Amino acid sequence: VAEALRGELVLSAVNLELGPSVSDELRPFLRVAEQLGAIFSAFAHGLPDELTVCAQGRLADEPVKPLALAALRGAVSSVTEGSVSYVNAPVIAERHGVRVVEEAQPEALDYQSVVRLSGTVDGVERVVAGTYMERKGPVLIDVDGYEIEVPITEHLLLVRNEDVPGVIGRIGMFLGDLEVNISDMVVGRDPSGAAAMMGLAIDQSLSDDNIEALLALDGVNSARYIDLP
Repeated sequence: VAEALRGELVLSAVNLELGPSVSDELRPFLRVAEQLGAIFSAFAHGLPDELTVCAQGRLADEPVKPLALAALRGAVSSVTEGSVSYVNAPVIAERHGVRVVEEAQPEALDYQSVVRLSGTVDGVERVVAGTYMERKGPVLIDVDGYEIEVPITEHLLLVRNEDVPGVIGRIGMFLGDLEVNISDMVVGRDPSGAAAMMGLAIDQSLSDDNIEALLALDGVNSARYIDLP
């Protein structure tokens, strides 16, 4: 009952078929998957017709279905005002035409275990990936091929910018003028080196007007602010 009231996964729920039990190694990745689902839908501005949830590395030996349920729960929370649980998330997803594909890959570059979500929204392929670290907790490690390693916090800002001198400073000054503290920041380049992705964990929320002003800065190509519970 306590787990249900906290919105956690209840293994004994009679209307929830998970297959094998959730191990201690898998359990922290449920939170990672749920947050990645929320990040995916916010970053892509919508839901895909097909959401692929892939467990990589050591996670490939675990059942993928609990991760898929958690990812669905995070993704569909943005399109419904009601409470979303592990039980009703698939129903809500089905109403919105979302199908889930579960995959497992034993290889994971640079990390022991990774959860990767991918899907196409408005004709654009989107990818987000994350892992769990003992000291940092859930960590976002990949957004559309940009390798970043930023802790997933309540307030997350993703900025695509030109990879030229001065842009990072302008963004830092902009947030400083708003009295928004940056708790963590990581910059990743795309393979061509022509552009960069900034992942920023910040301590305060940003308004739509703040994002509009951020987009007006020289060298900023796009920006997504994501609120996570």
